[in-house]
Amino acid sequence: MQLKKTYNNLSIKTKLIINFTISILIIVTMFFTINSQNVISEIARILDEKSIQDISQTKNSVNLYIKNLENIAFYISRDQSVQEYNDYGYNKNTIHQIKKSLETYSISHPQIGGILIAFTNGDYISNDMMTLSSDPITQDEWFKQSLRDPSRIHVIAKPMNRNVKSIYDYYSPDTMLSLVKAITNKAGDIIGVVLIDLKLDGIGNIIEQKVSDDDFFYMVDENFNIIYSPVNPIVYRIKQNQFSTSKNGKSFYQDIQGERFKVVYTYSRYLKSYIVGVYSLEPTNTFIVSLQKKVSAYSLLLVGFGILSISVFTVSITKPIRKMQKLMGKIEDGNLDVYFDVESEDEIGNLGRGFNQMVGSIKKLVEMVKQEQQKKKEAELKAFQAQIKPHFLYNTLDTINWMAQSYDADDISDIVCNLTSLFRISLSRGKEIIALKDEVEQVISYLKIQMVRYRDKFDYTLDISKNCGDYQVVKLILQPFVENALYHGIKPMREFGYIEIAAKEREKMLVLTVSDNGVGIDSNTVSALNEQLRQGKNDDATTGMGIGIFNVNERIKLNYGNDYGVIIASQIGKGTQVTIRLPKVK
Repeated sequence: MQLKKTYNNLSIKTKLIINFTISILIIVTMFFTINSQNVISEIARILDEKSIQDISQTKNSVNLYIKNLENIAFYISRDQSVQEYNDYGYNKNTIHQIKKSLETYSISHPQIGGILIAFTNGDYISNDMMTLSSDPITQDEWFKQSLRDPSRIHVIAKPMNRNVKSIYDYYSPDTMLSLVKAITNKAGDIIGVVLIDLKLDGIGNIIEQKVSDDDFFYMVDENFNIIYSPVNPIVYRIKQNQFSTSKNGKSFYQDIQGERFKVVYTYSRYLKSYIVGVYSLEPTNTFIVSLQKKVSAYSLLLVGFGILSISVFTVSITKPIRKMQKLMGKIEDGNLDVYFDVESEDEIGNLGRGFNQMVGSIKKLVEMVKQEQQKKKEAELKAFQAQIKPHFLYNTLDTINWMAQSYDADDISDIVCNLTSLFRISLSRGKEIIALKDEVEQVISYLKIQMVRYRDKFDYTLDISKNCGDYQVVKLILQPFVENALYHGIKPMREFGYIEIAAKEREKMLVLTVSDNGVGIDSNTVSALNEQLRQGKNDDATTGMGIGIFNVNERIKLNYGNDYGVIIASQIGKGTQVTIRLPKVK
């Protein structure tokens, strides 16, 4: 709640900067997060594709290498000299020819460590290999394995426990790979087995040419025992139980010496072995961290530029508002001589124009109020001056009434009493607002005096609704209109006249009417009178009605507003009706 109150008390400029800054931070953060995830996912995808492509190429290269050597075994198995030796037995020329062929293959293929041809009768021929004991060579597992499946070449990693060795000492079973292929005659019968020992350096050259500074490859058999591996301390720390015997390519992650590696492996059905690729994720993670730092830096620059742009933008918006605020402060201090310079056609410009119009309207209203106050003071002064004479006359009439009663002049006493009542109500102890019943009593006193003067000339009636007498009204509002009805309406005609005074409640108004059956007023004069009453003007030369009715109308409007006042209706020969509209005030 306190935070909301503090925020509400901030300036519009500060609110705009805060809101826009938060919006930019949210957008940039979302953009950074989403794009970082996309970049990381894309890098991971590229790494996966590269690792799969590299390991597939390595497997294909190794397969191709072994297939080329398999052709040698095939050519040897089909060699004519080999067939002749099997058919005819021991022959120096045949043996010499066979050894010469084997030597040719060995020289042309340096990766070959030795070639041996073993026959089913126990004989064997080789330039660089010999048996270790007198036991039949046909009892070796590699020989039996070839006989069990003579249709394909057999790859034997780390050939151990065999009755064969090389005459050279520069390589051991750990550094070589053996190829074994059955030899058949023209009839398809197995006559022997060709054994080719390969130096693993050849396969190593193929594997290591794919190796980078952070990645390496190695080769394992179906039991995940290492066939070939470059000198690397990591390879012996890779857990064999992580591998799956699935023949499809798979991968897993492992942490070694505080560094994370991705291990990808694929199976070669031809070699009955796996090619394994080991990729360090450290360079990738370093690249991602570096990329994230760069993106973060760019994001901060973007946020800074955005905040700067927002500040300039908010200043351009709030500057005219602050200027208008200062002008309004001057207005509060009473200075209305201010003006807002409109420099644009946008909402601020429209607001400025409205501000200038408002100031102009306020100045006009202030001037009108001053004029109305002046008029009210003048009207009160006139009323006060008018009260001075009735006050003096009231005291004089009281003396005359006392003298009339002393001489038993009752008629004179009645007139004097009515006149005294008339003046007494006119004075009303200086009050401007009196009850309607007192106003009616004052008019009755006036009419009784006039009836003595104009005997048998007119009469009057009253129609005052119940409860209307207690409403408060401006005093001396009926007598001027009764006087006009008598002097301008009834006096000029020969017929008997009458005057009706009525008071009715109509919604939220109190409506008083003074009606007569006099000579009436023409329509042009009525229109002129009503227009002057509406505007608060008095042109006696035009209407000939005197200032009484205009004074009444003006006092009503000054006290109650322009919604109230006097309206005149009349027709020639049919009389006149004056309607006085007042608020209902008690």
